[in-house]
Amino acid sequence: MLWMLGLASAQVQLGAGVQDTFAVAGRLDGPRLSARYLSDERVALVAALAVNPLAGRTSDLDNTLMQVVGVSSGGGLDFQQPVIADIAALQIGLDAGPMAINGEDWSLGPRAHVGLEPRLVQTTTLRWEGDEVLQSEPSRALRAGVYGGLSAELWRNRVGLRFAWTLRPVLTESPQYDPNQLEDGDLTVAFDSSRTLELMVSL
Repeated sequence: MLWMLGLASAQVQLGAGVQDTFAVAGRLDGPRLSARYLSDERVALVAALAVNPLAGRTSDLDNTLMQVVGVSSGGGLDFQQPVIADIAALQIGLDAGPMAINGEDWSLGPRAHVGLEPRLVQTTTLRWEGDEVLQSEPSRALRAGVYGGLSAELWRNRVGLRFAWTLRPVLTESPQYDPNQLEDGDLTVAFDSSRTLELMVSL
């Protein structure tokens, strides 16, 4: 009977928004969808999917770096710049905070979130050839990652606004800067962090 009462008082919240990454270990800028199941008003199970519609783009900083390297070396330096971006990332974890969120009244975080984050990652390289920057064909791989961070939420009449900052470590292969010297497959932990802004609705 107690579990039935708990199920009746549970909430399902859906969210839609945008996410942007402000580190170079794995860019993920694009739309994000989320669902949250609250068995009480303080702890929730969360699942979210973020996708990157422009995974193949390169930054102005990457292109400028290659131009400087190419021009200063006269094109004689064997150097390539890895460009790593997430195509998609799935987050599954927990969300908790000291203040209750019932979807009806004004409520403001902070809340903490932590969990697992498998990612589909795309890697390309930039090289200076002739008098231009060329980009290699992309390679794709699944990577195991985790995430954790803090969020703040503002709710009223079952509609909420959520802002989150998230640290996203991921296990990946070591960057390959010299095209003539292959790495031995060593793995390294890369770090990036992201900001998320979502509109939430409590069903």
